Amino acid sequence: MQRLLITLTVLLFAAYTCVFLYMFDGGPPSGGQVAEVSVVINGPLNKYWDQVKRGMDQAASDLGAELVFDTLVTDHSAAEQGELIGRELDGGTKAFVIAPAAGDTVMKRVLGGVSEKAVIVACGSRMGSGLADASVSADNRAMGEALGERIVAYERFRPGILIITDGSGTESELSRLLGLTSVLSRAGARYSVRVVPPGTRDMAGRVAAYALTENARTVVALNSVTLTAAGEAFSANPHRARVYGADSSPDIVSLLEKRVITCVVAQNAYLLGYLSVESAVAELRGKRADAVVPVGCAVITANNMYTKEHERLLFPFGR
Repeated sequence: MQRLLITLTVLLFAAYTCVFLYMFDGGPPSGGQVAEVSVVINGPLNKYWDQVKRGMDQAASDLGAELVFDTLVTDHSAAEQGELIGRELDGGTKAFVIAPAAGDTVMKRVLGGVSEKAVIVACGSRMGSGLADASVSADNRAMGEALGERIVAYERFRPGILIITDGSGTESELSRLLGLTSVLSRAGARYSVRVVPPGTRDMAGRVAAYALTENARTVVALNSVTLTAAGEAFSANPHRARVYGADSSPDIVSLLEKRVITCVVAQNAYLLGYLSVESAVAELRGKRADAVVPVGCAVITANNMYTKEHERLLFPFGR
């Protein structure tokens, strides 16, 4: 009898220990339910979004969440993004991290009443209130202004500044463009703006053709895709034009290292992903996330890319 009691006591203690570890070592804290988060980005997976995804995966691991990661076949197709979100919502998803495929006006139609049924966190762009519970992003207008200030300081008297935008209408693209052009206009710098839509075939060739037409000696691109294309356009002849841009990826870092790209204003893509999932999980578990969760950014050139701070931003996983 005594042996039976000892055995039962040991088993009961072991059971309580397992529950304790589950609750406080990454397991879900409320009701034993795993937080399920659906991520829907605004295009196919590329090297920039791969960095963001790694941050998301790490947050999910740390917080005891499960991720469903959806990509689009057609770059920046708001209709396709809406279909994916609707499908996940019908399947019972209660939290979304979304990289908006378009601006607020379009996304309002696409999302419909999704925000009334599920948590929405915007990743990389700041969506208006009523569309997203939280927005995780750098200050995109400040990124554009930082690019403009750098260009005014170093390129003001060079003929021809060509700005490449993808025309998607996302907050990130529009705010960066507004910040950039406001600084250039105040300085009296002349510039032209050309649209290279997402999914354009031979994007590098299109950028090069526009630069030739505009006689541009400075080319500015506002996201990782168009910046990579601009760098590739002048990789064989980097003295033809100086390339500036926003965001970072392994390809962009390589072009910066080779001085094909002169300067980037970049945010920490890994941190962007981590904080986006962290905010979604917090909302899902009843802890109100901040309406705007800022991600810092930095002005990086080939000369300062190996400082400790910038290395951590450019190479979050080491080299």
